[in-house]
Amino acid sequence: QKEKIPPTPGTETVPAKKAPAEKGSGETSDAPKKRRQRKPRWTLDQFQVEPEEGKTRFHDLDLTLGLMHAISDLGFKYCTDIQAQLLPHTLEGKDATAKAQTGTGKSATFIVALINRFSRHSIKREKGYPRALILAPTRELVHQIEKDFKGLGKYSHMRIVSVFGGTGYAKQQQALADKPVDVIAATPGRLLDFISKKLINLSRVEVVVIDEADR
Repeated sequence: QKEKIPPTPGTETVPAKKAPAEKGSGETSDAPKKRRQRKPRWTLDQFQVEPEEGKTRFHDLDLTLGLMHAISDLGFKYCTDIQAQLLPHTLEGKDATAKAQTGTGKSATFIVALINRFSRHSIKREKGYPRALILAPTRELVHQIEKDFKGLGKYSHMRIVSVFGGTGYAKQQQALADKPVDVIAATPGRLLDFISKKLINLSRVEVVVIDEADR
């Protein structure tokens, strides 16, 4: 029979350290997993623009928070002349006609009014039934309108489809069939074609915009 030898006085018995588990051994670490931190919710306090005499701020208009967030991202602070003149009327749902040089923000004027209106008055959407129709004479202009709309509407959860001739027939057809659409930007020829094929129904359109109507 083996005899147990007591530890020498003054000495300490240290338990053996457990060897680290090899990768792939199936053991998991006890370290807590890091959670992704959510970005703080955007507020209007993050978009400070000082009042300036003779200028209209977007803050001075009754715009939704999503619109203001997008406007802040785009770096806009004050309305252009055409925007300052028209937006107080179009935001109330009034008809308007305007003429201004290229680059003065005409497209943003009607896009802001559309997004603000539809954000405040949402409805159940259906495929092929847009709430707004924007007509433009060229596919380049239609494409630019779509791009501007997506920039200003990035936080408003709205969908625009551009419809124009010369290219992308099947792709445009699929875009209309896939999901409901809020706004259609179109050249007249392709629009009539899609209406004849019952891909677009304009019976529920609330707003019509004719861009470059003089052409």
